[in-house]
Amino acid sequence: MIATRRTPTAPRTSTATSARYEVFEYRYNGCTQHFERTTDSDRLPSWLRLDPVRDTTKYKNITYFLCSQQIGYTKAVNSGLQAVGVGGCYAADILADGRKSLLAVRFSADRATMQVFVFWNFWKERTAHRLDFVRTFLTIAAANRH
Repeated sequence: MIATRRTPTAPRTSTATSARYEVFEYRYNGCTQHFERTTDSDRLPSWLRLDPVRDTTKYKNITYFLCSQQIGYTKAVNSGLQAVGVGGCYAADILADGRKSLLAVRFSADRATMQVFVFWNFWKERTAHRLDFVRTFLTIAAANRH
């Protein structure tokens, strides 16, 4: 049997569930005020930005909006970030090919880097279940990182 090496952007399976996910790494650029993608995969945009919530009555549980523009075949992102109760961690969603996919977003303590975990074609209808899933996933991912 020949061992094959996975690329960093290859889809993985969460140990918490059977949901497959892909990880995208971003680094903050102070000049452009965008997070720029540092991973090779182009399934998400090359840059993302955080926009503040302007209408807090309409978006009560949203902390920020994660936004980008669509370029070519790369999916545009415009999603509200909901805090999951763990510092710097948020849940969001993306609409791709007519189906929602769950996002887990984790910022470094200094907000210089951001990881976006995309669970393609995986979605939980109830907000509490989504937040629980992301909180559990990011807690396990942080523990496995050390």
